[in-house]
Amino acid sequence: MEKAKTCSACGNFKPPEEFPASGVSPKTGEVKRNQPCKACKAARQADRRKADATEGKARDHAQDKIRRRAKLLGISAGELNALMDRACGVCGVESNAGWQRNSAYQHPITGKLVGTVCTKCASGIGYLGHDPARIARALKLVQ
Repeated sequence: MEKAKTCSACGNFKPPEEFPASGVSPKTGEVKRNQPCKACKAARQADRRKADATEGKARDHAQDKIRRRAKLLGISAGELNALMDRACGVCGVESNAGWQRNSAYQHPITGKLVGTVCTKCASGIGYLGHDPARIARALKLVQ
């Protein structure tokens, strides 16, 4: 049976269930417990979130994703946003500023930016393996 532990943050003795589990020891089979206790850890995280919000560090995850993608493509985030706001190069559907934005499409072999595609067209191109010959055969089938 596990013994009471001392929290590294508040210094109180607490039962082992008050500490988050981090795994099981392969030698003894006992549950390993992290420091500090769950309550102190939650309070520290809340304080960090509050401090970040007051300092203006609240993160916009969508913009972070765009910045990372733009960096991979070798363009600025502004250029990527402008590209994503253009109409689909295949079907012409307009991009809306909400959750359904068009995507920047890059050539699968060269990695060069080719244009903008909507979700449906990107799925179709992907299902056809980005292969021009397969896309051409599919086009003949539907004509």
